[in-house]
Amino acid sequence: MIHVKQLEYCALNEVIEAWNEGFKGYVADLHMDMDAFLKRTVQEKLSPRYSHVAFDDEKPIGILVSGIKERGGLRTSWNGGTGVHPDYRDQGVGHKLVEASLKLYEQEDVELATLEAVSDNDSAIHLYEKHGYVVEDHLSILQQAGQIHSSVEIRLLEKQVSPERLVTLAWYPVKLPWQSHEDQAGELYIRGFYKGEELIGYTVQKKQEENGELTSIAVYQLELNPVYQDDESLIQAFLNQALYADKNIKRTNINLRHSNPMHDLVLSLGFQEVFKQVWMLQTLNN
Repeated sequence: MIHVKQLEYCALNEVIEAWNEGFKGYVADLHMDMDAFLKRTVQEKLSPRYSHVAFDDEKPIGILVSGIKERGGLRTSWNGGTGVHPDYRDQGVGHKLVEASLKLYEQEDVELATLEAVSDNDSAIHLYEKHGYVVEDHLSILQQAGQIHSSVEIRLLEKQVSPERLVTLAWYPVKLPWQSHEDQAGELYIRGFYKGEELIGYTVQKKQEENGELTSIAVYQLELNPVYQDDESLIQAFLNQALYADKNIKRTNINLRHSNPMHDLVLSLGFQEVFKQVWMLQTLNN
């Protein structure tokens, strides 16, 4: 008999089996040992309390991992992955997992439920739509390597910005893909760019160095005050500094929203799309 349990009541070996079997044949290799799974759980602020495992009697056959937190005054959940054993797909296991997660979100007073799905995974998107999720936006991982040519010589003042300062901005995006949040674990650094005394844009990014030299950046947020969306010179100056245009490095933009004007501008700089997802939301506890 198929039933669903909260992950906190499952043995770790059952959880790892459910994860690895559930994501067999996935577009990316998500196989993990116990250490890797626990590390991801901590880094991405997932919780055994908010996650579920499906069983056929005693056999683990599916998993849905979740996290819940406050962001910008909005209690938000994230489905960080739903996987079903290949032998049990298209048998309603995914539905049971999503139903269990939404019931728990309601009990935990979640106001906004979020997830991402690979853009061409029609069956997963349809599953989530049947349970009330809607596609809010499209997301891309974009990459580029080498210097970026620019003729703009404007320099903006740059300062480190605190997360507390970001939330005071009128144009701060409260709704963002979970993995782009500035409070995610890791060496994330918020760089603010100023025109005079005014903060006009910022990035949330992670840097890698070798022997003191910058080798790569991963950008999780790339935001510009909409007031300046038509100021081409200012935009170019912002992108030049935000992306270290003069450096011969590798650059990756993580889950850049297509609705963000920076998306098309970044593509115009020679970035290539390497992965595409849909970002799905559902409002709860109205």
